[in-house]
Amino acid sequence: MTVTIWIDGWQMQCCGVCFRSGTVEEVHCRYEVAGDGIGYPVPGSAEFVAVVGADGWAVERPGVGFVGYLVTAEPVVG
Repeated sequence: MTVTIWIDGWQMQCCGVCFRSGTVEEVHCRYEVAGDGIGYPVPGSAEFVAVVGADGWAVERPGVGFVGYLVTAEPVVG
């Protein structure tokens, strides 16, 4: 059984352990500030970038901000 795990970028920056396992994609998206002054992700603006591993510090991409990682993993049996 394969599972997909979401890891916020700040979790890796704060206290995560770098890893290189399974398929890892950085997720970036565009934000717009709403009337309440808070920036919200713009639907449909997500960009997925395949990477070798995760350390919480993604390369900046024009027009979008780094959000986190999607990691595909398989459970270890035994």
